[in-house]
Amino acid sequence: MDPLVLNRYLADQLSDSEREEFERRMVESPDVLHEVEAVARLKVGLFALRSSGDLDAIIATQRRGPQTNWFALA
Repeated sequence: MDPLVLNRYLADQLSDSEREEFERRMVESPDVLHEVEAVARLKVGLFALRSSGDLDAIIATQRRGPQTNWFALA
């Protein structure tokens, strides 16, 4: 599955013929359909996190890296 085509499909940016071909592939292959559903859910979840302001907090936490308990090392 080409991620660019999948993202263009979800953004409604495919031509009619591209969309028809993509949708035919989803009907013929449950794996393609499951991938589309997973990416769509991920995008919706990220949008919800961004809208609530939680995404920035999560990203900031990841940038700091794991917290080391210096007392345990002593």
